[in-house]
This record gives sequence, structure tokens and C-alpha cells, in this order.
Amino acid sequence: MDSDSDEKGTEEESNIFVLSDALLVRILAELSWKDILNVKLVSRSFYNFIHENYHQLTRRNVHIVQTFYWEKDLFNFRIMSGRVIEEDSRVNPPFDYDKYIEKQSDEEVSRIFKMFDMRTLDTFNIPFVDDLDTFGIFNRYFQKGTNIGDLRITKLSEKNFTNFRMFLDKISSIKKLEIEHMCFPLTETKDVYSLLPISSLGTIETFVIFECPETRILSADIVTNFFRDNPNMKCLEVGSMNIEFLRSVFKEYFTMDQTRRMDGKCDFRKISLNLYCGGEFEHLRDILRNDLNKLKNVEEVYERMFPYEHVIFGSVIDCKYCHNDMHVIVKYVALWDDRLCDRKWKYHHADYNDSP
Repeated sequence: MDSDSDEKGTEEESNIFVLSDALLVRILAELSWKDILNVKLVSRSFYNFIHENYHQLTRRNVHIVQTFYWEKDLFNFRIMSGRVIEEDSRVNPPFDYDKYIEKQSDEEVSRIFKMFDMRTLDTFNIPFVDDLDTFGIFNRYFQKGTNIGDLRITKLSEKNFTNFRMFLDKISSIKKLEIEHMCFPLTETKDVYSLLPISSLGTIETFVIFECPETRILSADIVTNFFRDNPNMKCLEVGSMNIEFLRSVFKEYFTMDQTRRMDGKCDFRKISLNLYCGGEFEHLRDILRNDLNKLKNVEEVYERMFPYEHVIFGSVIDCKYCHNDMHVIVKYVALWDDRLCDRKWKYHHADYNDSP
């Protein structure tokens, strides 16, 4: 018998796992991460056991996950963790952990995800690759009940929409959902909101969605549905080349019934809608100006910065749920020329604290 066989036999005979797996996991979970890494070096059995049970041990909390796809069969991660500022979801750099990880197999992804606690993420970026089922990969490894602050999706297509819905089913809460490119050229207009899992959308504060030039799937109902079912909703951003659709969204937003907050309280509230026109911006701007005659308490707001690329409309109305202390609801729509504006300015709006 060679030395390797002797070592294996000695390890088996010592019966180091006389304790149950559950009890051993509880003991390991009390150790620091540094100690756990040292225990891995004790023997092959400990090494394998810890790798198989990473998901049950205390792991490094991850705040930001970025995924990249640079070459064929190369799927890379950037994993960052840092100090959370009080109750805010932002991370204060520099990060105490910032690492790029290369992946070439699903087994490696599984091992990576077990090494880290990804149940509460501040930011998660998901790329799109034509020949890679990205959501299918994450569906296999993400835990049910994951919370994400900002979920950024580069592109959503018809062929990966089913797995996208399955992914959202695993999410308990999202504060901001960004779909930068929605490509459904073969699908007719429908209520996209009804196709999404409602449970994970109830906590949304900001929703961003852009149609590709060939897509005509979004309907104006998306406005009322999001503000009705998401009491914390503050901002909705929609981009399209479909002028009639953007016009319908504009009118729907200013005429929809006010929704009551779920907690029963009614405070001063400012909500906004950003429309990004990828077509004839000046034509749509003039149409919306003409529509003001048909809308109550809505008028154009003068904006000093970048007047050539966007225009703002606003309204201030009394809250219909406040009878004693009169609160107001402030609404405004910013129409942007998506051909000219840099979207880094998309959160820039005129201060609109006074009645028009």
C-alpha cells in the first residue's frame, strides 16, 4: 500500500465524521472565515465537506455582483463587498473585497456561489449573450428569497423571457429594476406587467424599461399598474420609438386615479415619469403641448438646463385622501430626446415645489 493509500486508510479509520453533518455544520459555522479556510487544509475529507456545505456556513456578504462575457465559453464575475452605510443600500468604497473570477463550467459557478452570501445584493448586473442562457444559469444557483437593490439587465429577449420570470420568482424584493433593451420584435402589444411575478415587484421604487426600435410590446397600462401595485413607486422610465405609445403613457399618467399608500398614511409625495423618445422628439413634444388643453392642472414647466433635448410637464393636486390636513401630490413628466441626451442625466429634473 503506498503512502497516499495509507493516509486515506488512516483518515477513514479515525472516523472523523462521527458527528452528524448537521452538528458539524453548526460547529464550523461558529468559526471565523479564516479558521474555516485553515480547517480545509486539515484533510481531504474536511476540504470536501466544507466545499459541499459552503451554503450553510457563515459567508462573506456580497454587495455587488457584475457579470461579463468576453469570449466564447468564458463567463466572468466581479464580486465586491464593502461597508454598508446605515440603512442605505449604497456601498462605501473602497471595498474590503474586490475580485474577478473566471468561470468555464457550471460546476465552477456553483462553487463560487456557495462561497459567498448573495442573499442581499445592492447591485446585480446581468449581461446578455445570444448563445448563452444567462437567466437559466442564475436560476440554478440563486436562493429563493434573495433581495436585490438594483437589478440591471442589459437585454431581455423573447427566448429568455420565461427564465427571466423564473428568476424574478426567486427574488423577495427589488428596489430598482432596469431593463436597458427589451427586444420582442415578433410579439404584439400586450400588458407586460401582467406577465411579471407580482410578489417581487411590490417593493419597487424605480422601474426603467426601453424598447428596441423593432419592438411594439408595451402598453399604457404599465403606468397605472406599477403605481397601483407598488405604493413606494417614485419613478418610472420608459423609452420607445413609438410616438403613439409614449403619448398614451403621458395621458394615462396625468389622468390615472390617485392610489393610497399601503401603510394608510398620506404624506407629501412627488412621483415622476421619464419618457425617452427615440423617434421624432420635436413632433411628440408639440403633440403633448397640444394635449395640455384636454388635461386638468397640467402645464409645461420651464427648464433652464438642456432645453434642446428635453421638456418637463407637471401638475400639483390636492390629495383626495386628506380632508383635515391638505397634502398635495406632485407629478411631473420629463420628455427626453433619446438621440441626443446622455442618460447619465436621466435623474436630473427641475425643482418643482410650487404649484404651476
